[in-house]
Amino acid sequence: MLCALAIDRLLRGALVLALLGTACEAQAGAPGDAGTGGTAPPQTGTAARQYDFHSDRVELDTPSAMCRAIYVEVATVRGSGASHWNSPGGAAPTGDLDTAVRRLGYLIYTPISTSDTKPLVDHRTAAPAAPAEYVSYGGRVGGVGIRDDGYPQLGMGDRDILVFVPAIQGGNGRIDTGVLVAHNAFPVLGGDRVQLKRKTMEQGRVSQQERTISLSDLVAQLSKC
Repeated sequence: MLCALAIDRLLRGALVLALLGTACEAQAGAPGDAGTGGTAPPQTGTAARQYDFHSDRVELDTPSAMCRAIYVEVATVRGSGASHWNSPGGAAPTGDLDTAVRRLGYLIYTPISTSDTKPLVDHRTAAPAAPAEYVSYGGRVGGVGIRDDGYPQLGMGDRDILVFVPAIQGGNGRIDTGVLVAHNAFPVLGGDRVQLKRKTMEQGRVSQQERTISLSDLVAQLSKC
């Protein structure tokens, strides 16, 4: 399967960064496992449909893990563009929609724009023919929406450490380094502190402690990638 080949493979420029399931979670959801309406009748073309996923992903949440990413920057999220499918030219999938999304790796991406950007890691070995497109996972095209709450939900005006991985094209599984997907986003909490893990509570008990790192320390470590 595409997922088995993509997970934990690295891609720096030609072939070195973890695709880490950018397209895989959508493929992996068997009917009823992930996504709304997994037991609904097959859909044809792009009829109205909402897919909601929750991915159990590999997180790039340490400096050494971020070094595996193709591109990392600290930036302020300023806006978003029109969502599109992850196919050449943004063409919508044809045929059965469930099959396209769950088995053939079709996803929806939303372009993002940033300002006050400082690259921290850049493993691209050559400048692309056109400027890279930076996107977040999910969005809506026509009547079809895709959301995965395992991926970062970027807020306008947020100052983040953005960790990008290459996109995977729907239908053919090709790696597309011209489109970079935000795999993780770590908020800069004012001053010099970056939040790598949020404190979470379950049944009144702390299930995960907050973990932070100073921005200056993170920048220093990433400079050695």
